[in-house]
Parts: sequence; structure tokens; C-alpha cells
Amino acid sequence: MKRYLIHFAIASILFASLIVSVNWIIDPYGIYRTSNQLAQLHKPLLIANERVFKTVRLAKNLADIILLGTSRADLGLGSHYPQFIDKKVINLATYAQSIEESKNLILQYVKQNPENPPDQIFLGLDFFAFNALLDFPSDYDEENFSASRRWQLLLSISSLADVSKYFANHDLLEMNACCDQDGFRYQLSIDQLKSHYRAGFDKYVKGFLTEDKWLAGQECRYSHQNNNGRNTLEVFRALLRMAYDHRINLKLFISPAIS
Repeated sequence: MKRYLIHFAIASILFASLIVSVNWIIDPYGIYRTSNQLAQLHKPLLIANERVFKTVRLAKNLADIILLGTSRADLGLGSHYPQFIDKKVINLATYAQSIEESKNLILQYVKQNPENPPDQIFLGLDFFAFNALLDFPSDYDEENFSASRRWQLLLSISSLADVSKYFANHDLLEMNACCDQDGFRYQLSIDQLKSHYRAGFDKYVKGFLTEDKWLAGQECRYSHQNNNGRNTLEVFRALLRMAYDHRINLKLFISPAIS
């Protein structure tokens, strides 16, 4: 029995070491490399891992300007606007970002950099981001805001699964391109987009009009509160207070319905 336990312990340590090594070397979320190393890799992160990268890693980086919002801010805001010149700008906008996630991302930054708040935050407001009856995106995880999350992911089987997805999609990285080391989307050429435009348009129409994108359930319900105590307007007020307390110049804008 003792010999069995020793062998089991050794096998467990070796297996755990293998998981750590693979996750560290491949780094499917881009959270273990320095910014310079990420810039030099010449390989984009995968879209499926964007939220982990921006929450666990990017939200803690020093910045002069932070961009927040849903996919319209993610896709629509570039890094070469005149007001961004000579500024460190990070794009923390993500697909279907709720107002709670926007607030938590600001909090993530402030906790990590209490003496260096950003000069400005641009927050794109979307109608559905305030619907308390909608579920959070499937890849949203509160654990990603934990201080120890990057080490948890290092030992995670799910991270290992995402490593396999990386290799499985390696030939499709160009169209699956997520973002650079500052969270800005890679720009695709017209030729790259042409064959995907119609499919993309159909997907948006279906998502917004038939798949409860804005309104929840078959009853098409909308509310700032739900039965579990979620109140999106209260969250928004807390976000505004946090920006005021940390003397952050918060700029709000209404995202276009279809970009």
C-alpha cells in the first residue's frame, strides 16, 4: 500500500509538472509573457481566450487611457486616433460585456495600480449591457478577477484543452485573430474580409433579432433588476463613484446599434 501511494504521488507530481510546463510554454491566454515578448511572437491570441487575457493580464497593466464596452468598442476603436498619440492605451472591451464586467475591470486596474489611476476611461454604453435578466457571456468567469488566477490557470486542465485548440486552429489564426499586446484587434484586409462579410452580417442579424441578444427569453423582457438581487443601475452608480473617488476622467458614449 505504501509503495502504491509513493508511485501515485510521483505520477501525480509528474502529471502536474507536465501540465504546468505545457501551459507555461504555449501560454494560450498570453498571460505569462512580457508585453515585449507578446509583441515579438507574431501570433495572435485566439478570440475564445480574449476575455481571459484582458481580465487576468491586461487589466493590470499601467495605462494612460482605458477603453471599455462591448464588441462594438472592441472592434470599432483603433489604436491610431489622434488623441491616443504618445499615450499608453489599452482596450479592455469584450464581446457582450455587461456593466458589472466593465466595473470589475476598472476595479481590477485600480487595485493593482492604486497610485497610478488612468487619466481617462472611455466606456461605450450598450442597451443590453444593462439588462439584468440576460445571462453573462459563457466565457465570463468571476474567478478571472482573483489575484491568484494566473497560477490557477497554470495548473488547469481547461488551459491544457485550450492549448490543443490553439494547435487545432493554428491554420485559421489569421481569421481568428484576437488582439495585440494592448488589446486592440488585428486589422484584416478587404480581401480577407470579403468572403466573410455576408456570413458575418447574417450572424449579426440573427443574433440581434432572433437570439435574445437585447431582450431576455421568449417574452422579450428587459429590466434593470432581477430576482437574485442584481441591479445594473446600482452597479453603474458604483462605477461612477469609483471613477470620481480616483479622479478618473470618465467619458461615456453610446455605441452604434450596428457598426
